[in-house]
Formats: sequence, C-alpha cells, structure tokens
Amino acid sequence: MKTGIRFDDKVCVVSLDGQINITTQTDIKNLVNSAIDQMTRLKKKVFILEITKGSHITSSGIKLVFDIHAQCVEADLKFGILNQSDTVKSVFKLSGLENYMVIHSDYDTLVKLVR
Repeated sequence: MKTGIRFDDKVCVVSLDGQINITTQTDIKNLVNSAIDQMTRLKKKVFILEITKGSHITSSGIKLVFDIHAQCVEADLKFGILNQSDTVKSVFKLSGLENYMVIHSDYDTLVKLVR
C-alpha cells in the first residue's frame, strides 16, 4: 500500500494506492488521524480521500471509508472521494456508497462539489 498526504489551498488529500482492506486499515487510520491533526493546525476544511487506479477495496475497506467520513463530519470537515479505480467504482455502486457520499473522478469537479 502506497499512501500520502498533500495540501492544496483549503484542501487535504489523503492518497491510497493498493489494497484497502482489514490488513491495511490500521495504517490508513493512522494516516487519516495524522492528516486531520494537520488540517486542524493548518485550518484546512476539505478532506479528499483519493483512491488511485490500481486500488481494490473489500467490505472492511468500505466500513473504513464510512468511519473516515464519520470522523470528518465529527471534526466539521467537508468530505469527498476522488476515485480513479473502475474496480472500486463498481464496488461503491453495488454498496450504495455513491448515494451517501460525494464521489467523483475529477479533482477540480470534486472540490467544487464538496465545498
């Protein structure tokens, strides 16, 4: 799993590339906690979870996405998913996640929708 955090304007992007599952969830949670802490200090208000083209997600990963969303809501942050994986897109569609959260494949469009 490759991960990263980057900041643009008032946006924090947490990037995930690889398996999003029970094996990687602790590392992802730690990364998200670090990102939210940094966002608080830097006064960032938009959290984007970027899922890259090579990523795959399991049911544990879907629960993790819901948990991250809830954590952002609790921290009064806007939340969106930048999804570039066709595999993950189909899982989100089947799970109904796309009806619950803002998900888009284009960064600029997603940021406009989330703000």
